[in-house]
Amino acid sequence: MFKETNNVGLVVKKFCFLPTGRSQQIYGWLIKPVKTEIDNSKVDTLVFVPEGLLRNMPMASLDDGKDYLIQKYAVALSPDV
Repeated sequence: MFKETNNVGLVVKKFCFLPTGRSQQIYGWLIKPVKTEIDNSKVDTLVFVPEGLLRNMPMASLDDGKDYLIQKYAVALSPDV
């Protein structure tokens, strides 16, 4: 977490969950291959059922280089199906 002061002098807290390059790389593996299908089906919520190392991954912080995933979709996590 880091702090930044906005133009009226208020301190704004910003969070960075994954390094940008890593976040984009994982987005490219998980989301990019099915992005067209997601857009065509007008999905508004993405549900992840992560296992192993992905269980601790903050999926909402994945980004495409412009926006975080959470800015475009509601993101839900399920521990198991």
